[in-house]
Amino acid sequence: MIAMKTYSILTFGCQMNLADSEIIAGELEHFGYTKSDTIENSSIIVINSCAIRDTAEQKILGKIGSFKKWKKEKPGRILAVGGCMTAQKERAEYVAKTYPFVDIVFGTENLSNFSKMLKNYLTTGKRQIQILPENNIGLSKNQIRERRVNAWVNIMHGCNNYCSYCIVPYVRGRETSRSRGEIIAEVTSLVKNGYKQITLLGQNVNSYGNDNQQEFGNFSDLLREL
Repeated sequence: MIAMKTYSILTFGCQMNLADSEIIAGELEHFGYTKSDTIENSSIIVINSCAIRDTAEQKILGKIGSFKKWKKEKPGRILAVGGCMTAQKERAEYVAKTYPFVDIVFGTENLSNFSKMLKNYLTTGKRQIQILPENNIGLSKNQIRERRVNAWVNIMHGCNNYCSYCIVPYVRGRETSRSRGEIIAEVTSLVKNGYKQITLLGQNVNSYGNDNQQEFGNFSDLLREL
């Protein structure tokens, strides 16, 4: 028997994806879900994907396909796919078309709308697909941190370099910095709650503030204040 409102998150890729999964977990728990003891007993599974290499993408596509039987056994179960692999319109449409049993598809810049998409799906029963850029970092006050000593803090996302060998700018967008005040407030709260190590995350952290130096300063300014 499937437990009521339980979740599992499968995370592929970098620390940014791991941090994003903590945000997804927080949104799910705020929505009334609890972490499942096993993937098989979950009532919702979220796959947070990576697209940095073709081998990683193929592995994830295979994993998505493996849940077809899981969905068929209990039609009320929910399968969601997000992350870098579905951040581009063409890839998101491919996932939606190839795997019709996937209920929710969202891009990296739509993380903050995940709970809204889930609510819409539960209310209407209609597939939810959202990959449009929203120029946000997907922050959440409900974030569930997996570690007790080390905490990840997003300070920016995206990259403006567009190197010929790298897909990051296409799946994470252009560089967008988070408010310095928000970062400092989050780190202050983490320290008060006993965290000893703070890892600042971003695709290109040394470019922090370049999109709004007048308000945010630069990366060295942020480090000094922290």
